[in-house]
Amino acid sequence: MARHGETFLIRAECYACLEQYSNAMSDINVVRARAQWKNGENRSFYSDGSQAFVNNPLNVTTAATNYINSNLNMNTYYLSNPTLPVTTTASSLQLATFLISNRDFDYTCKSV
Repeated sequence: MARHGETFLIRAECYACLEQYSNAMSDINVVRARAQWKNGENRSFYSDGSQAFVNNPLNVTTAATNYINSNLNMNTYYLSNPTLPVTTTASSLQLATFLISNRDFDYTCKSV
């Protein structure tokens, strides 16, 4: 079973290997459009992974307790991004260009 977004990313990788960069960028933008913030969406509303870890029944032993105590029991979006203003306006993650480096390609696409 694969996630819908993963299917787009695999196809985008294939397009990139075929040097069909416009098609690759289109597929990547489908996934990025789903991930971007929507207008009115409160970025500080969502739970971080550390909160899920606190409630995990397998979370036992001293190491787990230390992990819990070292993390804030709150969303840390703005704490992790202190230069971003607090906002609920939409964001855009859409790619406008697709830059390709002449450096080593992944071996699955081309030889180096």
